[in-house]
Amino acid sequence: MKSRLYKIILLLFFPVFLTAQEEETYRFLEDTLTNFGKKYALVGAVKVRDVSVNPISKRLILKTNARLSYLPLRPQNVDSIYLIVKDYFEYQYPNYEIVVTTDDKEITSLISGVLGEQEKVSTNDFLLMRKSILL
Repeated sequence: MKSRLYKIILLLFFPVFLTAQEEETYRFLEDTLTNFGKKYALVGAVKVRDVSVNPISKRLILKTNARLSYLPLRPQNVDSIYLIVKDYFEYQYPNYEIVVTTDDKEITSLISGVLGEQEKVSTNDFLLMRKSILL
């Protein structure tokens, strides 16, 4: 009788435990990404909308609100964001491909092409770009 009661209680509260763990994961990642973002811009709190895991393709997708896209996404910043997320999930999901999206776009696609890591923009090029934008 006691074992049945324990099983019933466990089954009733098990989803709550999973939700609490999920919320804790979201909160930690939100705080970490928000603090990281504060170094570069005041965009407000980054919120995690969803973390989806596909064990067949070994892919983890972290979806955030649009606030993360307001940061100056340079190759170094994107690498740092991926490092934060990979460090958090590496023990739970080893050898998984991690994708971070914001505003339904992968953050690697939001890196500015003009100021990329490999490109050097001279002052003259910048003035020409600025002039063409203003025209």
